[in-house]
This record gives sequence, C-alpha cells and structure tokens, in this order.
Amino acid sequence: MPAPTEAPARRILYTLSLGHLVVDLNSGAVAALLPLIEVPFHLSVAALTLLVALANAVSSIIQPLFGLAIDRTDHPWIMPGGLVIASVGTMLVGQMPTYGLLVGAVCIAAVGVAMYHPEASRVAYLAAGPMRASAMSIFSAGGNLGFALGPVFMAGSAALLGLPGTALFLVPGALALIVFAVVRPAQVMGGKDRPKGLHLEGENRIGPVVLVMLVVIFRSALIFGTMSLVPLFLVSRFHMDPHLASALDFLFLFAGALGTVLGGPFSDRHGRRSHLLVAFVLALPLVFAMPRLPLLGLLAAMAVMGFLVVSTFATTVTLTQELLPHSVGVASALAVGLGVGVGGLLVLLLGHIADHVGIFPVLSFFFVLPTLCIACTLPLSRRVLTA
Repeated sequence: MPAPTEAPARRILYTLSLGHLVVDLNSGAVAALLPLIEVPFHLSVAALTLLVALANAVSSIIQPLFGLAIDRTDHPWIMPGGLVIASVGTMLVGQMPTYGLLVGAVCIAAVGVAMYHPEASRVAYLAAGPMRASAMSIFSAGGNLGFALGPVFMAGSAALLGLPGTALFLVPGALALIVFAVVRPAQVMGGKDRPKGLHLEGENRIGPVVLVMLVVIFRSALIFGTMSLVPLFLVSRFHMDPHLASALDFLFLFAGALGTVLGGPFSDRHGRRSHLLVAFVLALPLVFAMPRLPLLGLLAAMAVMGFLVVSTFATTVTLTQELLPHSVGVASALAVGLGVGVGGLLVLLLGHIADHVGIFPVLSFFFVLPTLCIACTLPLSRRVLTA
C-alpha cells in the first residue's frame, strides 16, 4: 500500500488526536471526582486516591497486551471499541450507589483507555513521516487537552445534574465514533506494508528504555499527584468550593496541552534529551515553591509547571518508539500505558502518607520527583541513544 499523501496523513493525525481527547476526557475526569464524592461516600484521602491508582493500574497492566497484539496483526476495531468502553464506564460512575460499584465503573473506563492508546500511537507513528516528535505532539496534545477538559466537564456535569450527570460523557464519545467511521484511520494506515512501515533502522535497546520508563513513572507520579492532591489542598487550606477546586485541574492540564504542541517541534530540533532536561530543570523550583505560595501564586506555578512537565509526553513516547524499532506497539504501550500507570500507582502511596501527616507535607516533597527525572535523563547521552 503506498504511503498516504500529506493531507490524508494530517487528517489521520487530527482524527487520532480527537479520539485521544475523548478517551483522556474520561481519564482526566477521575481526579475531578475526588472532592465531589469525599463527603457523600465518607471517604479518606487514601480511599479517594485509590480511584486514581486503580484507573492507572488497570490501564497499565492491560496496555502491553494490546501492544503485543497490534504488533502482530491489524485490529481496526480496537480504537472505536476503546472509545465506547471508556465513555460508557465514565457514564456508569455517576450512577453507582456504593463506593465498590463506583470503583468497578472506573475500572471499566480504564479498560477502554487501555484499548485506545497503543493502536492510536502506532497509527500516529505510521502517519508521522520524519518529524516524529512533532507528529506525536499533535496526537498527544489531544490527550492532554482531554485531560484538561475532563475535570471541567466532570465538575460542570455534576453541578448541572449531580453525579448522574456523568451520562453526558456519552456525547463526545458518540461524536468521535462518527468521525472515526468517516476517516477510518486504522484501515487507511494498516494493510500489507505493516512490517516495512513499523520498523526503524537499528536494534531494540533495552537499557535506555528502562531509563526513559523511569522518567515516565516519576513524571506521571508528579502529574497525577498534582491532579489528585492539589484540589484537596485548595479545599482544606483556602476553603475553596469543591466544584471549583476540581475544575482548576483544567489550568494545569490546559497549560500542559499548550506545552505539548511546542514540545514536539523543540524535541525534533534540539534533541530528545535536551528537551527533557530543560523541562524538568525549569520545573523543579516551581514544584518546590507551589504549596508554599499564596493562592494566585500557587495557581500560576501550577500552570507553568504543567506547561513544562506535560510537554515532555510526546518526546518520551517518540523516544521509546525509536529505542524499540521492532516493537512499536509494545513501545507505545510502555510509554503511554505501563509507565504512566506505575506512576499513577505511586499516588496511592502518597494518599496513605497524606492521611497520616497531612497534604501539605506530601506536596512539599514533590520536588523529589522532577529531581529523579533529571537523574534518569542525564545518562541518555547521544552515544547511548545512537548505540
């Protein structure tokens, strides 16, 4: 099958980005649930952060399995199926009468998220051409924007209809399915030339991949920890309305979506390692200062930190694919799924600690996470990455 022309490739990337937005709209909504269910369900901080941890654990465990499957053969139903299951799972969240059933609904949505990401990342890679990080930034920006809109959509739905308002998450899912039915990105980019299209030159390099995965894990713990604990911190310290506190995750993630749009081209021009180091070094003092600042300063630091940290998402996905050129589906699942999921699990530990010592001390030590990201990025020299 001949390679698609530039216009169809762009159309495919924007379609994948739209699907990424809708899927991660559901993912971003999970953290926004926490202030809304804390009082009605009589939950501790640990029980609240368990929802975020489980959503990431389910997704991270399943994604490599989907990655292995798509490396071997085409499964064009996986992306639309992921959209459906993610949207239905989030819809069910607001209809559950008990905490246990609510956890089950969150896990259903996580399965849909796990289905979508590896195949969508693979198809985005095939449509990318030589500017892989720039193309991945288009794909990733949709997901980051979805994460940003998730808390706002959840808070708005709950303010309008109460928790049953999660049924409104079916609307963007249905719209995305219509676009996928028209564009059919998996069918256009699949086919007979799969092996040729999937392989870059070189061999799989496991050592550097481990370092990149550690960066993804520590970065994810920072992102999900900020999304989970900062809204609770705003409620406890500044007596902010829980709906508004949940919606303010939008500030952090929308800034991250903007950062992603610029991060991919920066990475293509200046190198993957340079992008990671610049982002985490600049973010470090902001993470340290954030919980110690007055309200407006905290929100400003949160936005700039989100811009810097989330901007590295496309770079780590692209770098993992380049380091595993013969297993692009697995590479996508590791960078988008497993690494992110393990980082999300750390939020559960942070929640347990916050129950015993308070939220402020936990946020005060978040600066350790970007420090660890820097430490894992430094060994990724040009010699290591091109060996």
